[in-house]
Amino acid sequence: MSAEPAVSAARDGAWRKRLEGLVPPAMESRRVMIIGCGSVGSFMAGELARSGVRRFVLVDPDVVEWANLTRTVYGHADVGRLKVEALRDHLRGIFPDIEVEMRSDRLQDLGMGFRDLLADADLVIGAVDDPQASGRISRYAYATGTCALFVGLYQGARGGEVIMMLPGITPCLACTTGGRRQLEERTGGEVTRARDYGTSRLVAEVALGSDIHLVSAAGVKIALSLLCIDDPAGPLGRFVAQALQQDRHFAILGMTPDYFLFPRTHADALGQHAFQSVWMGAQSRPECPVCGAAEHREPL
Repeated sequence: MSAEPAVSAARDGAWRKRLEGLVPPAMESRRVMIIGCGSVGSFMAGELARSGVRRFVLVDPDVVEWANLTRTVYGHADVGRLKVEALRDHLRGIFPDIEVEMRSDRLQDLGMGFRDLLADADLVIGAVDDPQASGRISRYAYATGTCALFVGLYQGARGGEVIMMLPGITPCLACTTGGRRQLEERTGGEVTRARDYGTSRLVAEVALGSDIHLVSAAGVKIALSLLCIDDPAGPLGRFVAQALQQDRHFAILGMTPDYFLFPRTHADALGQHAFQSVWMGAQSRPECPVCGAAEHREPL
């Protein structure tokens, strides 16, 4: 699908009143690509729009179903509609001048056109339930030098992760999640979601939208910070810059008591119950075909 023309309507000059000094005006020129417009992607799109992002590329082949209504921004009138169209209308309901390019293709059907879309994006957000699609996003984004953010939920949304990928600075997605899996094995925590045998996609699980959106909200702030990373003196740019200086490029969050690694990391902290986070880092594998040594990297 091609880009829809933006509605010609001026915003009231006071719309930035509660963002002044925090979100720079340059945010309005940033272009964000969101792949996966479900519970994570739709929520993040709305919050990014409210924070000043005006230009979006939405990618998702699916339609809205009744089961989506418990944890997305969609309503009953959207059932049966393409998610990209329903989300476009939701964003335009916030600010009518938002520009949206919609693609209802499957990621693998975009071919090399995916590379062209990435080349025009300041940030790509992977919010898909297909690990193979996430791997494709990682590979193409790393090869094109595009900053990427991956937001994922653990079993039953009891926890989740937000992974930053900055080509040449951080490892790719596979190397990062490999480090998390090693941590999972050492701690005995079971966080990896089950896959559907036939499609390889992650199985949709019973979960509260509030838990999903807590992880997504962390993703929103990190996304905004990445979009301002060229301004490390500002409060938003500094937020991620400080983490990267300490070699921390992904956050793990827990929503339930005594979950995963948190009983160890927070054992001596007062008043612990739930809603904890830990920021961590990982290393590239030298033989990684995406972010490893030059002789091991595979061309697109």
